[in-house]
Amino acid sequence: MTAVDVRPTGSICITDLDPSSTILERNYYAILDEYRGIMMDDALCARFYDGRTIAEADTILDGFEASLFVGP
Repeated sequence: MTAVDVRPTGSICITDLDPSSTILERNYYAILDEYRGIMMDDALCARFYDGRTIAEADTILDGFEASLFVGP
């Protein structure tokens, strides 16, 4: 899990997932229900980012040609 410094809210990249797994697909709505009510106040945001390295977006996108995946 990599935190990325993109505006306005930041983003999290999850890597090394098993493409053959259907766990996320089967549990999508249960996962949403579990986390939907969490309010990210300043204290919770600070706890989430405490000790995490924040990657620069340029580092993540280095060599990535987004136009291959994003339409006009």
